[in-house]
Amino acid sequence: MLRFLCFFSLLLSLSSCVSDQEVVSSEQYFDLPRYIENEIIELNKNKTQLYKKVFTDGEYDSILITKPDWKKELQIFSNININKPAFIGKYKVTKGNAKEFQETSYQSLDETLPIKSLTLILLNDSIKNISIFKDDHSMFLDNSIWLDYSPGKSYHIKGYRNLLGVKTNYEIWAELR
Repeated sequence: MLRFLCFFSLLLSLSSCVSDQEVVSSEQYFDLPRYIENEIIELNKNKTQLYKKVFTDGEYDSILITKPDWKKELQIFSNININKPAFIGKYKVTKGNAKEFQETSYQSLDETLPIKSLTLILLNDSIKNISIFKDDHSMFLDNSIWLDYSPGKSYHIKGYRNLLGVKTNYEIWAELR
């Protein structure tokens, strides 16, 4: 019986050590892909139209799309994902409250990460604006892009690309109607 009690107390002490080690802080960042997925569902329900203006190296074009493929239209936002386990601790999170709105900003602490910043503006706990800066650099490509999304209203994409010396500036303004 004494042997059993010793064994039992040893198991309890070991299990308490294990449980202490398993309690790990699991910081999570904003899950933009999931948010955009929900936005796409809402936009499809509302049968929202899209008016786009595209500027590329001084050239301008516009189009009204009556039945947009929202998954395709918002894919660039869906591809922005800072909420990965590998990114825990790689972004500085700053929260600010003003009288009218709240702001949450994620700033990259690791210069090798392409997503440099993501900022959320909330009004009455509802997202009013998402701003992102992504900056990719490699031997053959420099690609900087600023993304701005106002749920249910508009999105704006402004970019610069230098691929093997071929430089392109582009801008897309899209208004949801």
